[in-house]
Amino acid sequence: MATQAIPTWNNTHRLFVQALMSHRMLTEDQGLGIYRDICEMTEVTPMDDFSEFLGIVGHRLHDIDMTIKRTQHQLTGVTLLALVNTNADDIAQMATAHDVNEIHYFRTLISKIVTADNDSYSIRSIAALQLGQREMKPPMSQNTTESLLEQFVKEGWLEEVDGQYILSARTLMELGGYLADEYPEEINECIVCQHVITAGERCKNLDCQVRMHRHCSEQRFVRNRVVMKCPTCSTAWLRSNTFGAGL
Repeated sequence: MATQAIPTWNNTHRLFVQALMSHRMLTEDQGLGIYRDICEMTEVTPMDDFSEFLGIVGHRLHDIDMTIKRTQHQLTGVTLLALVNTNADDIAQMATAHDVNEIHYFRTLISKIVTADNDSYSIRSIAALQLGQREMKPPMSQNTTESLLEQFVKEGWLEEVDGQYILSARTLMELGGYLADEYPEEINECIVCQHVITAGERCKNLDCQVRMHRHCSEQRFVRNRVVMKCPTCSTAWLRSNTFGAGL
């Protein structure tokens, strides 16, 4: 059967939205693979430009206060696609899946991660467990806390790296405004991509707050061959001067 050119909006877009809703966040390669599979199933010719397809979907999603955003994973540099609520840049959006006590625990966990010593932006697994038992009222059992942490990881709010919990790409993307408002002294943006950064490279000048993601630094200093100095204070840039867990 002959294929047909893709129209402005059809079942291909609807099925892709359903797939993205079920995953919430995908790598761009995964998203492209799903798109091609859907096109084959619906006998529609794929658009040459996947970004154009995503733009059509994102435009329609604005009607329900949602959109598709791109970001890069801080530790791997892999490009991610996320379905994001544009009308709620707050932890309150978790209320559909969690009760008040669970959200309070997550807020407390975020506080511990963001204000961790030495810009590690992480919390040890054992400390996260103890947090539920020692600081929650009423206290949560170890089993309850373990299950909740596993759920936060499964939902994409946290990642576990080397026995530590860190804020996920989803949290940094969806709750970036909340983090910046609540922790203006601790939360910085990458000077290259302007996204929230909690792991990467930093200027060795202690009076300078310039930060870069590893992949942004790679693009700037290695691929584009920009002189390796801080773009703000001109201090020599050392790519080995890193911060955050997982690097």
